[in-house]
Amino acid sequence: MAILEGKTYDIMLFSWDKIKRRFVAEASDLQLDKFDILYDNSRDIGIRIKRPSTGVVVAFFVSQTIRDPEGDTQAWVLTPIPEHVQIYPDLLGAEVVIFND
Repeated sequence: MAILEGKTYDIMLFSWDKIKRRFVAEASDLQLDKFDILYDNSRDIGIRIKRPSTGVVVAFFVSQTIRDPEGDTQAWVLTPIPEHVQIYPDLLGAEVVIFND
């Protein structure tokens, strides 16, 4: 299973909550209209975040969709892909939350 390349988002577009260990952003700030497919033989979707100072790109997959009682999407929770957690163990337990504004 190969990890696909795609659009990357600069880490500076996200706020870092060090207590909850999560990056937070609003979909409109990212100009996010859809998530990318992350693997060549899977339907896992998500985003890639790049740290410009190091050039490191980490992929995060959508692990949860948060909906209100009417069924409208309020936010997505994304988790780093296992391959990148193996390379960067500090990512274990980290997540990305994107609010659907």
